[in-house]
Amino acid sequence: MNKQKKTPKDVCEDLVKKDFRFFKEVYSSEKEMLEYCMKFQQIYETLKRAFEEFFSLSEFYRAMKLMKIDFIKLLMITSLIEKLSSKRDFIEFSEWVSEKRKKNMLRDKSIGKVWQGYNKDFGCSGKFRRFFQNPEYLNKTEQMALLKSICHFIRNDTSSMSLVPLFCYNKELCGARNHGCMFDSDENCPAFQEEKILKEGINEFANFLYSLRNRFIHDAHMFGLSSEALGTTSFLLTYVPYKFRYIKRPLYKGSVVIRLSVDKLEEILNRNFKKLLNEFIATRKSA
Repeated sequence: MNKQKKTPKDVCEDLVKKDFRFFKEVYSSEKEMLEYCMKFQQIYETLKRAFEEFFSLSEFYRAMKLMKIDFIKLLMITSLIEKLSSKRDFIEFSEWVSEKRKKNMLRDKSIGKVWQGYNKDFGCSGKFRRFFQNPEYLNKTEQMALLKSICHFIRNDTSSMSLVPLFCYNKELCGARNHGCMFDSDENCPAFQEEKILKEGINEFANFLYSLRNRFIHDAHMFGLSSEALGTTSFLLTYVPYKFRYIKRPLYKGSVVIRLSVDKLEEILNRNFKKLLNEFIATRKSA
C-alpha cells in the first residue's frame, strides 16, 4: 500500500521540528518558525525553492548574530537589509539588459540611463539609505543619535577646535559650539526641526556606512567601528576618505570620531527584522 504523500505543511513541520534548535535566536517558537516557512512556500513556485530561500535567509541572519568581527557583521547587516528590501531576486546587469531588450524596454540608448534603470531595481545603497530614513524602522530621536555618532573637528573663529556632527552641523544654522553640539537637546537642533536637513543627513550617514562596506570589498581596506563597554560607546578617532553626495562639506579632511558600534546597528536590525521579513513576503506575494 502506497504511503500518503506529504503536504507542504507536513514537510515544513518535519524540518522545523528537526532544525528549530538552531534558530531559537531567530524565531520565538516552533510555531512562529513554521508560520514563516509556510509563508515562503506561498511566494515561490516550488517547495524546494521555498525551503532553500527560507533556510538560507534564516541561517544567514543567525550567522550575523553570532559574528564577532565588526566589519564582517556590518557587511552582513547591509546584505540582509538589501535582501529584505528587494522586490525581486537579484540578477546581473548583463542579464537585466538582455531581459529588457527581449521586452523592447530599452529605447533610450544612453548607458547612463540604462544603468540608472538597473540601479532602480537592484541598487543596494539606495535600499540601505531608505531603511534608515523609514520612520517605521527608526524614529526621529534615533535618527538624530545616528547623525551625532559620526563627528569631525572644525576650527572656530577663535582658532579653538570643536567636535561637531559630520552630516548635519551647519555653523550658520547651529551657531558656534565651543564644545561641539553632540550633547545639545534634539528639540533645539535644526536637523530635528527641519525635515530636509534630517533627510539629507541620514542619506549621507547611510552612504558613509555603505562606502566603508565598498572599500572593504573592492579595495581590501579594513575599517573599525566603536565598541560597547559598561553601557557606554567608545570614541574611535580614525581616517576615512569620503566623497559627499547629498550635502556640502568642503572643510572635511578625512579625520572622524566614530561613536557608533556595530552592536548598535545590529540592535536596530534585530528590532526590525520581522517587520522587514513581513514586508519582503508581502511584496513577493503581490509581485
